[in-house]
Amino acid sequence: MQVLECRIYNRLSYVDPYRPVTITFVNRGDVSVDAVRFTIEYAGRTATLVDRGTFSKDVTIEHAFRAFWNVPYAGAAPQKCVVDSVHYAGDTSS
Repeated sequence: MQVLECRIYNRLSYVDPYRPVTITFVNRGDVSVDAVRFTIEYAGRTATLVDRGTFSKDVTIEHAFRAFWNVPYAGAAPQKCVVDSVHYAGDTSS
C-alpha cells in the first residue's frame, strides 16, 4: 500500500470541520485489501484512521476523513502520514 498524498484542508484559521483530511493511496500488492490503517501526525496531535472497502491492485483511492477537529491550521502537509497495517481480503485469521 502506497500513500500518494495526504492533505489537510483549512477553513479560516482552523482545520476544515467538513473535509479536514484527504488521503490518496494505491494498493501496489497482488492481493486485494479490505482495510487500511493510517497514522497521521499534525500540529502536535496524532490520529489513527481506518478505511474499509475493497482496494484492488493499482487502483488509486482518494477518501476524506474527519480528524483534527478544532485544531489551528498549520499548513496542508502533515508531519507524518503512513500506512500502519492492512487486512487482506478473505483473510479470516485476524
